[in-house]
Amino acid sequence: MSGPTPTTAMRRRPACFISTGSVLIDLPLHVDHVPVSGGAVTAVSSGPAVGGGYTVVSAVARQGLPAALAATLGTGPNSSQVRQAMMLDGVELVVEELVGDIGTCTTLIEPSGRRSFITTEGVEAEPQIEDLEHLELVGGDWVYATGYDLVHPSSSAVLSAWLLRLPQDVGLIVDLGPVQAEVGDDLLRAVLARSTLLTGNHLEMTRLIERLGSPGALRRAAPRALIVRRTGVHGCELWTVEGEHIEVPGFARDVVDTTGAGDTHTGVLVAGLMDGLDVVAAAGRAHGGMRPANFLDLGGGSSAEMMATGLEVVASDPQVRAILVNVFGGITSCDTIAEGIVTAVGSLPDFDRPIVVRLDGNNAELGRRILAEAAIDGVRVVDTMDGAADIVTAIAQRVTEHPDAERRDAAARPDAEQPDAARRGGEQRTTAQHTAVQQGA
Repeated sequence: MSGPTPTTAMRRRPACFISTGSVLIDLPLHVDHVPVSGGAVTAVSSGPAVGGGYTVVSAVARQGLPAALAATLGTGPNSSQVRQAMMLDGVELVVEELVGDIGTCTTLIEPSGRRSFITTEGVEAEPQIEDLEHLELVGGDWVYATGYDLVHPSSSAVLSAWLLRLPQDVGLIVDLGPVQAEVGDDLLRAVLARSTLLTGNHLEMTRLIERLGSPGALRRAAPRALIVRRTGVHGCELWTVEGEHIEVPGFARDVVDTTGAGDTHTGVLVAGLMDGLDVVAAAGRAHGGMRPANFLDLGGGSSAEMMATGLEVVASDPQVRAILVNVFGGITSCDTIAEGIVTAVGSLPDFDRPIVVRLDGNNAELGRRILAEAAIDGVRVVDTMDGAADIVTAIAQRVTEHPDAERRDAAARPDAEQPDAARRGGEQRTTAQHTAVQQGA
Protein backbone atom coordinates (compact mmCIF):
# COMPACT_ATOMS: atom_id res chain seq x y z
CA MET A 1 0.00 0.00 0.00
CA SER A 2 1.17 3.50 -0.66
CA GLY A 3 -0.03 7.03 -0.14
CA PRO A 4 -0.32 9.81 -2.71
CA THR A 5 2.83 10.66 -4.58
CA PRO A 6 4.63 13.64 -3.04
CA THR A 7 4.64 15.68 -6.22
CA THR A 8 0.91 15.34 -6.62
CA ALA A 9 0.17 16.04 -2.97
CA MET A 10 2.22 19.20 -2.86
CA ARG A 11 0.97 20.81 -6.05
CA ARG A 12 -1.52 23.01 -4.35
CA ARG A 13 -0.97 26.62 -3.61
CA PRO A 14 -1.09 29.03 -1.71
CA ALA A 15 1.64 28.35 0.83
CA CYS A 16 1.41 25.16 2.85
CA PHE A 17 2.31 24.14 6.38
CA ILE A 18 4.29 20.89 6.32
CA SER A 19 4.94 18.95 9.51
CA THR A 20 7.78 16.45 9.87
CA GLY A 21 6.87 15.74 13.50
CA SER A 22 6.45 12.00 14.06
CA VAL A 23 2.86 10.93 14.75
CA LEU A 24 1.81 8.53 17.50
CA ILE A 25 -1.43 7.25 18.95
CA ASP A 26 -2.02 8.83 22.35
CA LEU A 27 -3.45 6.67 25.13
CA PRO A 28 -4.35 9.22 27.85
CA LEU A 29 -5.02 7.83 31.31
CA HIS A 30 -6.34 10.10 34.06
CA VAL A 31 -5.00 9.04 37.46
CA ASP A 32 -5.13 10.35 41.00
CA HIS A 33 -1.36 9.91 41.24
CA VAL A 34 1.52 8.22 39.47
CA PRO A 35 2.16 4.91 41.25
CA VAL A 36 5.51 4.16 42.81
CA SER A 37 7.50 1.20 41.56
CA GLY A 38 5.52 -1.95 42.25
CA GLY A 39 2.35 0.03 43.04
CA ALA A 40 -1.03 0.17 41.31
CA VAL A 41 -3.54 2.82 40.41
CA THR A 42 -6.96 2.93 38.76
CA ALA A 43 -7.18 5.12 35.66
CA VAL A 44 -9.90 6.62 33.49
CA SER A 45 -9.17 6.56 29.77
CA SER A 46 -10.10 9.39 27.38
CA GLY A 47 -8.46 7.84 24.30
CA PRO A 48 -7.11 6.60 22.09
CA ALA A 49 -6.45 9.74 20.06
CA VAL A 50 -4.09 10.82 17.31
CA GLY A 51 -1.20 12.71 18.87
CA GLY A 52 2.50 13.41 18.66
CA GLY A 53 3.33 15.67 15.73
CA TYR A 54 -0.23 15.53 14.43
CA THR A 55 -1.53 18.08 16.91
CA VAL A 56 0.29 21.02 15.36
CA VAL A 57 -0.62 20.21 11.75
CA SER A 58 -4.24 19.65 12.78
CA ALA A 59 -4.30 23.06 14.50
CA VAL A 60 -3.14 24.74 11.29
CA ALA A 61 -5.70 22.89 9.17
CA ARG A 62 -8.53 23.82 11.54
CA GLN A 63 -7.66 27.48 10.99
CA GLY A 64 -8.48 27.01 7.31
CA LEU A 65 -4.88 26.96 6.01
CA PRO A 66 -3.33 24.29 3.72
CA ALA A 67 -1.59 21.68 5.84
CA ALA A 68 0.35 18.52 5.01
CA LEU A 69 2.01 15.69 6.91
CA ALA A 70 5.53 14.69 5.89
CA ALA A 71 5.95 12.19 8.72
CA THR A 72 6.01 8.45 8.08
CA LEU A 73 2.86 6.38 8.53
CA GLY A 74 2.48 2.63 8.24
CA THR A 75 -0.11 0.13 7.07
CA GLY A 76 -1.48 -0.97 10.47
CA PRO A 77 -4.54 0.06 12.50
CA ASN A 78 -2.81 2.91 14.34
CA SER A 79 -1.89 4.51 11.03
CA SER A 80 -5.43 3.97 9.75
CA GLN A 81 -6.73 6.01 12.69
CA VAL A 82 -4.36 8.82 11.71
CA ARG A 83 -5.56 8.78 8.11
CA GLN A 84 -9.17 9.05 9.29
CA ALA A 85 -8.29 12.13 11.33
CA MET A 86 -6.43 13.61 8.36
CA MET A 87 -9.48 13.11 6.14
CA LEU A 88 -11.70 14.95 8.63
CA ASP A 89 -9.23 17.82 9.12
CA GLY A 90 -8.24 18.18 5.47
CA VAL A 91 -4.57 17.27 6.03
CA GLU A 92 -2.64 15.66 3.16
CA LEU A 93 -0.05 12.89 3.46
CA VAL A 94 2.87 13.78 1.20
CA VAL A 95 5.30 10.89 1.83
CA GLU A 96 5.07 7.18 1.15
CA GLU A 97 3.82 4.72 3.75
CA LEU A 98 6.03 1.94 5.16
CA VAL A 99 5.04 -1.61 5.98
CA GLY A 100 4.37 -1.72 9.71
CA ASP A 101 2.66 0.69 12.07
CA ILE A 102 3.30 3.78 14.15
CA GLY A 103 3.85 3.58 17.90
CA THR A 104 1.87 4.72 20.92
CA CYS A 105 2.31 7.13 23.79
CA THR A 106 0.60 6.26 27.07
CA THR A 107 0.16 9.41 29.15
CA LEU A 108 -0.56 9.43 32.89
CA ILE A 109 -2.42 12.65 33.63
CA GLU A 110 -2.64 13.81 37.25
CA PRO A 111 -5.37 16.16 38.61
CA SER A 112 -2.92 19.09 38.44
CA GLY A 113 -2.50 18.52 34.70
CA ARG A 114 1.03 17.18 35.08
CA ARG A 115 1.85 14.35 32.66
CA SER A 116 4.11 11.30 32.58
CA PHE A 117 4.79 9.41 29.33
CA ILE A 118 5.44 5.81 28.26
CA THR A 119 6.23 5.53 24.53
CA THR A 120 6.54 2.65 22.10
CA GLU A 121 8.19 3.14 18.72
CA GLY A 122 7.17 2.21 15.19
CA VAL A 123 7.72 3.36 11.62
CA GLU A 124 7.23 7.03 12.60
CA ALA A 125 10.94 6.99 13.54
CA GLU A 126 12.02 6.04 10.00
CA PRO A 127 11.75 9.09 7.68
CA GLN A 128 12.94 8.39 4.14
CA ILE A 129 15.30 10.95 2.62
CA GLU A 130 14.01 10.15 -0.88
CA ASP A 131 10.46 11.12 0.11
CA LEU A 132 11.57 14.39 1.66
CA GLU A 133 13.79 15.36 -1.26
CA HIS A 134 10.92 14.82 -3.70
CA LEU A 135 8.65 17.33 -1.98
CA GLU A 136 8.02 20.31 -4.23
CA LEU A 137 8.46 23.26 -1.88
CA VAL A 138 7.67 26.83 -2.88
CA GLY A 139 8.34 30.18 -1.32
CA GLY A 140 6.05 30.87 1.62
CA ASP A 141 5.82 27.24 2.74
CA TRP A 142 6.50 26.51 6.40
CA VAL A 143 8.21 23.33 7.62
CA TYR A 144 7.85 22.17 11.23
CA ALA A 145 10.37 20.03 13.11
CA THR A 146 10.66 18.82 16.72
CA GLY A 147 13.56 18.13 19.01
CA TYR A 148 12.32 14.58 19.54
CA ASP A 149 12.90 13.75 15.87
CA LEU A 150 16.23 15.63 15.77
CA VAL A 151 17.68 13.50 18.59
CA HIS A 152 16.18 10.13 17.70
CA PRO A 153 18.93 7.74 16.52
CA SER A 154 17.06 6.58 13.41
CA SER A 155 15.60 9.93 12.29
CA SER A 156 18.14 12.57 13.28
CA ALA A 157 20.60 12.27 10.40
CA VAL A 158 17.96 12.08 7.66
CA LEU A 159 15.77 14.85 8.99
CA SER A 160 18.51 17.29 9.94
CA ALA A 161 20.25 16.92 6.57
CA TRP A 162 17.04 17.77 4.75
CA LEU A 163 16.03 20.65 7.03
CA LEU A 164 19.38 22.38 6.66
CA ARG A 165 19.03 22.29 2.88
CA LEU A 166 15.60 23.91 2.76
CA PRO A 167 15.25 26.79 0.29
CA GLN A 168 15.81 30.16 1.91
CA ASP A 169 12.29 31.33 1.15
CA VAL A 170 10.78 28.40 3.06
CA GLY A 171 10.17 29.01 6.76
CA LEU A 172 11.50 26.57 9.36
CA ILE A 173 9.66 26.20 12.69
CA VAL A 174 11.67 24.49 15.41
CA ASP A 175 10.29 23.25 18.73
CA LEU A 176 13.19 21.63 20.58
CA GLY A 177 10.99 20.65 23.53
CA PRO A 178 12.39 19.13 26.71
CA VAL A 179 15.10 17.20 24.82
CA GLN A 180 17.12 20.23 23.65
CA ALA A 181 19.98 19.21 25.98
CA GLU A 182 20.34 16.03 23.92
CA VAL A 183 20.85 17.91 20.65
CA GLY A 184 24.57 18.10 19.83
CA ASP A 185 26.20 21.53 19.81
CA ASP A 186 26.95 21.56 16.09
CA LEU A 187 23.45 20.48 15.08
CA LEU A 188 21.85 22.85 17.59
CA ARG A 189 23.67 25.88 16.22
CA ALA A 190 23.01 24.87 12.61
CA VAL A 191 19.28 24.44 13.26
CA LEU A 192 19.02 27.69 15.24
CA ALA A 193 20.83 29.60 12.49
CA ARG A 194 18.34 28.30 9.91
CA SER A 195 15.15 28.63 11.97
CA THR A 196 12.49 31.19 11.10
CA LEU A 197 10.40 30.58 14.21
CA LEU A 198 11.75 29.09 17.44
CA THR A 199 9.22 28.12 20.08
CA GLY A 200 9.26 26.50 23.51
CA ASN A 201 7.67 26.75 26.93
CA HIS A 202 9.14 28.88 29.70
CA LEU A 203 11.32 26.16 31.17
CA GLU A 204 12.57 24.93 27.80
CA MET A 205 13.53 28.40 26.60
CA THR A 206 15.14 29.23 29.94
CA ARG A 207 17.32 26.13 29.75
CA LEU A 208 18.25 26.90 26.14
CA ILE A 209 19.30 30.42 27.12
CA GLU A 210 21.35 29.01 30.00
CA ARG A 211 23.04 26.58 27.61
CA LEU A 212 23.96 29.36 25.18
CA GLY A 213 24.94 31.79 27.92
CA SER A 214 22.48 34.68 27.63
CA PRO A 215 19.39 35.96 25.81
CA GLY A 216 21.72 37.90 23.54
CA ALA A 217 23.58 34.69 22.68
CA LEU A 218 20.28 33.06 21.71
CA ARG A 219 19.44 35.97 19.43
CA ARG A 220 22.86 35.78 17.78
CA ALA A 221 22.47 32.02 17.34
CA ALA A 222 19.01 32.43 15.75
CA PRO A 223 19.29 35.76 13.90
CA ARG A 224 16.36 35.08 11.53
CA ALA A 225 13.90 33.68 14.05
CA LEU A 226 10.80 35.01 15.73
CA ILE A 227 11.43 33.59 19.21
CA VAL A 228 8.35 32.52 21.16
CA ARG A 229 8.43 31.64 24.85
CA ARG A 230 5.10 30.13 25.91
CA THR A 231 4.18 31.07 29.47
CA GLY A 232 1.08 28.94 30.02
CA VAL A 233 -1.94 30.80 31.40
CA HIS A 234 0.14 33.98 31.28
CA GLY A 235 0.23 33.86 27.47
CA CYS A 236 3.53 34.10 25.64
CA GLU A 237 6.48 36.38 24.96
CA LEU A 238 7.55 37.28 21.42
CA TRP A 239 11.11 38.35 20.61
CA THR A 240 11.12 39.76 17.11
CA VAL A 241 14.05 39.87 14.71
CA GLU A 242 13.92 43.66 15.01
CA GLY A 243 14.60 43.39 18.74
CA GLU A 244 11.07 44.04 20.06
CA HIS A 245 9.89 42.20 23.17
CA ILE A 246 6.12 41.75 23.09
CA GLU A 247 4.12 40.15 25.90
CA VAL A 248 0.84 38.62 24.77
CA PRO A 249 -1.47 37.93 27.75
CA GLY A 250 -3.27 34.64 28.18
CA PHE A 251 -6.63 33.76 29.66
CA ALA A 252 -7.22 31.81 32.85
CA ARG A 253 -8.79 28.38 32.38
CA ASP A 254 -9.38 25.35 34.58
CA VAL A 255 -6.67 22.82 33.73
CA VAL A 256 -8.00 19.46 32.60
CA ASP A 257 -5.17 18.17 30.43
CA THR A 258 -2.19 20.11 29.07
CA THR A 259 -1.39 17.48 26.43
CA GLY A 260 -0.89 19.18 23.07
CA ALA A 261 -1.39 22.71 24.41
CA GLY A 262 2.02 23.89 23.21
CA ASP A 263 1.60 22.30 19.78
CA THR A 264 -1.83 23.84 19.38
CA HIS A 265 -0.42 27.25 20.31
CA THR A 266 2.30 26.86 17.69
CA GLY A 267 -0.12 25.73 15.00
CA VAL A 268 -2.51 28.62 15.54
CA LEU A 269 0.38 31.12 15.67
CA VAL A 270 1.86 29.88 12.41
CA ALA A 271 -1.57 29.86 10.78
CA GLY A 272 -1.87 33.49 11.79
CA LEU A 273 1.50 34.32 10.24
CA MET A 274 0.54 32.50 7.05
CA ASP A 275 -2.77 34.38 6.98
CA GLY A 276 -1.35 37.85 7.40
CA LEU A 277 -0.37 38.72 10.98
CA ASP A 278 2.99 39.79 9.60
CA VAL A 279 1.01 42.24 7.50
CA VAL A 280 -0.44 43.73 10.68
CA ALA A 281 3.04 44.15 12.13
CA ALA A 282 4.26 45.84 8.97
CA ALA A 283 1.29 48.20 8.96
CA GLY A 284 1.94 49.03 12.60
CA ARG A 285 5.49 50.08 11.83
CA ALA A 286 4.14 52.40 9.15
CA HIS A 287 1.77 54.09 11.60
CA GLY A 288 3.81 55.42 14.48
CA GLY A 289 5.04 52.06 15.72
CA MET A 290 1.56 50.73 16.47
CA ARG A 291 1.56 47.08 17.43
CA PRO A 292 -1.01 44.61 18.72
CA ALA A 293 -1.66 44.85 22.43
CA ASN A 294 -2.81 41.24 22.49
CA PHE A 295 -4.36 38.48 20.41
CA LEU A 296 -7.45 36.37 20.90
CA ASP A 297 -8.13 33.28 18.79
CA LEU A 298 -11.70 32.08 19.11
CA GLY A 299 -11.09 28.81 17.27
CA GLY A 300 -13.17 27.06 14.66
CA GLY A 301 -16.89 26.59 15.09
CA SER A 302 -17.40 29.58 17.38
CA SER A 303 -20.90 30.95 17.91
CA ALA A 304 -22.18 34.49 17.71
CA GLU A 305 -22.23 34.52 21.52
CA MET A 306 -18.55 33.58 21.65
CA MET A 307 -17.72 36.34 19.20
CA ALA A 308 -19.59 38.83 21.35
CA THR A 309 -17.79 37.63 24.46
CA GLY A 310 -14.45 37.85 22.66
CA LEU A 311 -15.04 41.48 21.70
CA GLU A 312 -16.04 42.29 25.26
CA VAL A 313 -12.84 40.69 26.55
CA VAL A 314 -10.47 42.55 24.22
CA ALA A 315 -12.29 45.84 24.72
CA SER A 316 -11.73 45.52 28.48
CA ASP A 317 -7.99 46.03 27.89
CA PRO A 318 -7.27 49.78 28.28
CA GLN A 319 -4.38 49.49 25.80
CA VAL A 320 -6.77 48.67 22.98
CA ARG A 321 -7.43 51.59 20.67
CA ALA A 322 -9.01 49.70 17.79
CA ILE A 323 -9.97 46.13 17.01
CA LEU A 324 -9.18 44.16 13.88
CA VAL A 325 -11.39 41.13 13.32
CA ASN A 326 -9.96 38.71 10.77
CA VAL A 327 -12.06 35.74 9.77
CA PHE A 328 -11.46 32.96 7.30
CA GLY A 329 -14.70 31.04 7.37
CA GLY A 330 -14.40 27.30 7.07
CA ILE A 331 -16.11 25.46 9.89
CA THR A 332 -17.27 28.84 11.11
CA SER A 333 -19.60 30.87 8.88
CA CYS A 334 -18.84 34.53 8.35
CA ASP A 335 -22.51 35.41 8.85
CA THR A 336 -22.28 33.95 12.36
CA ILE A 337 -19.31 36.20 13.11
CA ALA A 338 -21.14 39.22 11.70
CA GLU A 339 -24.13 38.48 13.91
CA GLY A 340 -21.79 38.20 16.88
CA ILE A 341 -20.34 41.63 16.17
CA VAL A 342 -23.81 43.16 15.89
CA THR A 343 -24.87 41.45 19.13
CA ALA A 344 -21.76 42.55 20.99
CA VAL A 345 -21.91 46.20 20.02
CA GLY A 346 -25.66 46.35 20.64
CA SER A 347 -25.41 44.76 24.09
CA LEU A 348 -22.54 46.93 25.30
CA PRO A 349 -23.78 50.53 25.49
CA ASP A 350 -20.34 51.83 26.52
CA PHE A 351 -18.51 50.00 23.72
CA ASP A 352 -16.51 52.71 21.92
CA ARG A 353 -13.68 50.86 20.19
CA PRO A 354 -13.64 51.14 16.41
CA ILE A 355 -13.74 47.75 14.69
CA VAL A 356 -12.23 46.90 11.31
CA VAL A 357 -13.53 43.62 9.88
CA ARG A 358 -12.18 41.36 7.15
CA LEU A 359 -14.41 38.43 6.17
CA ASP A 360 -13.42 35.69 3.74
CA GLY A 361 -14.54 32.14 3.05
CA ASN A 362 -17.81 30.50 4.11
CA ASN A 363 -20.79 32.89 3.73
CA ALA A 364 -18.52 35.93 3.51
CA GLU A 365 -20.92 37.89 1.27
CA LEU A 366 -23.80 37.26 3.68
CA GLY A 367 -21.65 38.35 6.60
CA ARG A 368 -20.71 41.59 4.86
CA ARG A 369 -24.38 42.21 4.04
CA ILE A 370 -25.39 41.73 7.69
CA LEU A 371 -22.83 44.30 8.81
CA ALA A 372 -23.81 46.71 6.02
CA GLU A 373 -27.49 46.51 6.93
CA ALA A 374 -26.71 46.98 10.63
CA ALA A 375 -24.87 50.21 9.75
CA ILE A 376 -23.10 50.35 13.12
CA ASP A 377 -21.06 53.48 13.79
CA GLY A 378 -17.40 52.60 14.14
CA VAL A 379 -17.61 49.23 12.34
CA ARG A 380 -15.92 49.08 8.93
CA VAL A 381 -15.62 46.17 6.53
CA VAL A 382 -12.51 46.04 4.34
CA ASP A 383 -11.85 43.81 1.34
CA THR A 384 -8.23 42.81 1.91
CA MET A 385 -5.96 41.93 4.80
CA ASP A 386 -3.47 44.59 3.72
CA GLY A 387 -6.20 47.21 3.68
CA ALA A 388 -7.64 46.14 7.02
CA ALA A 389 -4.22 46.21 8.71
CA ASP A 390 -3.46 49.65 7.30
CA ILE A 391 -6.78 51.10 8.39
CA VAL A 392 -6.84 49.68 11.91
CA THR A 393 -3.30 50.83 12.69
CA ALA A 394 -4.06 54.30 11.28
CA ILE A 395 -7.11 54.51 13.55
CA ALA A 396 -5.07 53.33 16.54
CA GLN A 397 -2.45 55.95 15.82
CA ARG A 398 -5.05 58.72 15.56
CA VAL A 399 -6.75 57.75 18.80
CA THR A 400 -3.39 57.55 20.57
CA GLU A 401 -2.39 61.02 19.36
CA HIS A 402 -5.82 62.51 20.13
CA PRO A 403 -7.11 60.65 23.21
CA ASP A 404 -9.92 63.12 23.78
CA ALA A 405 -11.51 62.39 20.41
CA GLU A 406 -14.45 59.99 20.11
CA ARG A 407 -12.89 56.61 19.35
CA ARG A 408 -15.68 55.36 17.16
CA ASP A 409 -15.70 58.63 15.25
CA ALA A 410 -12.10 57.89 14.29
CA ALA A 411 -13.25 54.81 12.43
CA ALA A 412 -16.05 56.61 10.65
CA ARG A 413 -14.03 59.64 9.54
CA PRO A 414 -12.38 59.19 6.11
CA ASP A 415 -9.32 61.43 6.00
CA ALA A 416 -5.75 61.46 4.80
CA GLU A 417 -4.64 58.93 7.36
CA GLN A 418 -7.12 56.34 6.11
CA PRO A 419 -6.47 55.00 2.61
CA ASP A 420 -9.16 54.83 -0.04
CA ALA A 421 -9.39 51.11 0.60
CA ALA A 422 -11.23 52.08 3.78
CA ARG A 423 -14.25 52.98 1.72
CA ARG A 424 -14.43 49.67 -0.12
CA GLY A 425 -15.43 47.28 2.66
CA GLY A 426 -14.30 43.92 3.67
CA GLU A 427 -12.07 41.64 5.82
CA GLN A 428 -12.05 39.79 9.06
CA ARG A 429 -9.41 39.75 11.66
CA THR A 430 -9.33 41.72 14.85
CA THR A 431 -6.44 43.79 15.91
CA ALA A 432 -6.15 46.81 18.02
CA GLN A 433 -3.46 49.28 18.96
CA HIS A 434 -2.96 46.44 19.98
CA THR A 435 -5.53 43.89 20.33
CA ALA A 436 -6.11 41.31 17.70
CA VAL A 437 -8.98 38.89 17.61
CA GLN A 438 -8.86 36.10 15.09
CA GLN A 439 -11.53 33.64 14.15
CA GLY A 440 -10.31 30.39 12.66
CA ALA A 441 -12.02 28.20 10.17
